[in-house]
Amino acid sequence: MYPLRIGLTQGDPKGVGPELCARALAHFAKTPHCTLHLYGDPQRTGPDTQLSDGEAGRLSAMWIAHAVQDCRDGRLDALVTAPINKSRWHSAGIRAPGHTEFLATLAAPTNPPDTRMLFLAPRLRIVLLTTHVPLQAVPALITAENIRRTVETTQQFFTKYLGLRAPRIACLGLNPHAGEAGLLGTEELQIISPTLETLRRDGVTIDGPFPADTYFAWNRQANAAPPHDIVLAMYHDQGLLPIKTLDPLHAVNVTMGLPFLRVSPGHGTAESIAGTGRVDATNFFAAIETALTLARTAQREHTL
Repeated sequence: MYPLRIGLTQGDPKGVGPELCARALAHFAKTPHCTLHLYGDPQRTGPDTQLSDGEAGRLSAMWIAHAVQDCRDGRLDALVTAPINKSRWHSAGIRAPGHTEFLATLAAPTNPPDTRMLFLAPRLRIVLLTTHVPLQAVPALITAENIRRTVETTQQFFTKYLGLRAPRIACLGLNPHAGEAGLLGTEELQIISPTLETLRRDGVTIDGPFPADTYFAWNRQANAAPPHDIVLAMYHDQGLLPIKTLDPLHAVNVTMGLPFLRVSPGHGTAESIAGTGRVDATNFFAAIETALTLARTAQREHTL
């Protein structure tokens, strides 16, 4: 197996990303069979930089674009991205709602791939059915097609990057108590449950829909193993609240559906502590370690 090549993008120049990248380059310098490649400009970063918001946004986007091009050209095995500031992207004229959507557009400008956000932690894995959309827009996106495509993307990713060909999937409901038999909402009865039944007939191991407020109760038991390999959450906060509460320092974000592997930490730019030396690099290091693990599994699966 060849040494893995991991790209690091510095993220927003005024956030903690540049500091995290610098620490990662030193920390992983002696990691065997791995090389880190930095995409950024250490001379133009830090909380005291005189960059305008628009220029800071432009730079962070440019660094990502260069790294994605190297991924597409086969010069990187994975990409780890430091956090960006979405308002500065808007100041730079970049209208992507988030990192995930921007990466999809860069990966295939004329036909962006159908991506999904996956969050990995030592005891929990969660995939989101919907991502960066207002809460009021979520119900319209709860469709049989969206559920089916999310499950297919999850299965493909788990096969390639985790070596798990038939993951056990738990699906959460949208409404309180998973709709309470239609009393608190009808999406479970009319859409989610029939779709899960169809998937089960097609051979998918998927259970639910479960009430989101009680599903994670297993975690209260000492050394209890998760009952499923992956949880399908209906919307952003439904999935991120439990995983960031249970393991905030090790939960990382992976973008499924891209033609390359992308991992990021589960936190933001933390500009209030940028440049103070107080930033905890645990989560960023976890993102790099996750990228190495997933890329190594993909490499091994490819040679089988």
